[in-house]
Amino acid sequence: MKCLRKYSVIGCLVLVVAGVSACAPVSAKRFTVDRQSISKPIVVGNITVAPFKEAPYVDDNCRAAGKITPPDRATFESYIQQALADEIKRAGLVDEKAPKVILMGEVKALVFTSTSTFSDAWWIMKIKVTSSNGKILETAEKYDFATSFGAYKACQEAADAYVPAVKKLVAKMVGSPDFTPLLAQ
Repeated sequence: MKCLRKYSVIGCLVLVVAGVSACAPVSAKRFTVDRQSISKPIVVGNITVAPFKEAPYVDDNCRAAGKITPPDRATFESYIQQALADEIKRAGLVDEKAPKVILMGEVKALVFTSTSTFSDAWWIMKIKVTSSNGKILETAEKYDFATSFGAYKACQEAADAYVPAVKKLVAKMVGSPDFTPLLAQ
């Protein structure tokens, strides 16, 4: 009632909506390795994935709901690097102690929208991976997802879409015929 005495009804509604929508960061769910990815026979082992360089700019703000964060408070770059490392580990090719091949990555682009009105929202990701053998592979992915009108729900959907977007990006990379040459000594 104090609100109504001091402000109009519309003013009170604006205060309530602002208070409800100013939430804590929205975090994505964890990455899990699928069985689809590295299916080609790879003869070299002893591979490691070095930390990825940061993207030039990532706007992690999502409407009035706050920031989007990857799972476990990782950075966007470290999350993608770990996803690639997990795929290589699953294939039994990792040796952190005595690697023969080191993959170094760089996030070239990382952008999302949760406010599409005429189509679904999306993540756009582009990474460049350079092997210690001199080979380079760039991979880009646009991942569409459904969004909502409400800020918090739409931002949660954007955060939840980050993990499958990364999965699709990594699967596209390791499924490329140009991936295996990165692993040669």
